[in-house]
Amino acid sequence: MEATRCFTSLLKLFIWITIFLIFSCSPSRKHELEISANILCRKWSLEGEEKRVNYPEMEFCKDRTAVLYSQADTIYRFTFYTRNDTLFLVDVYGKRYVNRIKKLTNNTIVFDGIADVDKEQTYKR
Repeated sequence: MEATRCFTSLLKLFIWITIFLIFSCSPSRKHELEISANILCRKWSLEGEEKRVNYPEMEFCKDRTAVLYSQADTIYRFTFYTRNDTLFLVDVYGKRYVNRIKKLTNNTIVFDGIADVDKEQTYKR
């Protein structure tokens, strides 16, 4: 009799743990932000890395062109589009750069990386 009660208690515990695990595991969100290309349209300046040669400033235009400036007097031109939380830059040769946008406010944009830069970049308006 005691063994049956113990087994029943363990079974109930197992069922409750299983139910808890099923409901606590929600599918991860693939995209946290939905970004419109129009919200990007302005000039942005790199925050805190004034001596950075590549891309200290960038500008997104309403005609879906992006200009990334360099302190070495080089201007990089791209066309761009957005999909969910991702910015796609396409250069004049057709090479595509995929850049995740981690955060976007009216005054700040944070990328996982931009174009060929692989570290987090924060830009201010």
